[in-house]
Amino acid sequence: MKIELKDGKEVEIVQLSSEIPVINLCEYINTLVEEDIFIRTDRPFCFEEEERYIFDVLEGMRKNEQDYLAVLYGKKVVGGITARRGIGKERNNVEMGIGILKEFRGIGLGEILLKEMVKRVREKMNPENIYLHTASGNKPAICLYEKMGFRKIATLPKWMKHKGEYYDMYWMVLV
Repeated sequence: MKIELKDGKEVEIVQLSSEIPVINLCEYINTLVEEDIFIRTDRPFCFEEEERYIFDVLEGMRKNEQDYLAVLYGKKVVGGITARRGIGKERNNVEMGIGILKEFRGIGLGEILLKEMVKRVREKMNPENIYLHTASGNKPAICLYEKMGFRKIATLPKWMKHKGEYYDMYWMVLV
């Protein structure tokens, strides 16, 4: 789907497929790593690691265990959102994660991605719970998640070390 953002930029939101070059996805995640934002990973991915990750996600999508939407600005990947079903006795829950490049934040893309993925997850996976987690220092994300109906259900104190400082980790569930 093609979307015009609040600043007039036009992007396309597409389901992950082998049509998107792995190198483009690798550049996207490594840009987020370089920005040193509140994400789990703290080192760049090599091509082979990203290729394996994408293969695993596509396999999960085939089994209806995962979903992934990529945001394209031309051919450049500028954002993405994932949803992954839990395993074993937690398979009725779906975890989501989102990442958007700096120049595409604050212009409505996060809200669009969350709405679309929640809709897709409810239709395809029919979960009991949809949840995500974020660091307490990630104020813009927390505001967005709360706006979208996510509520904090747990706090893991001093869970993530980011730029030399410890932050609590909030677990949030869509209510």
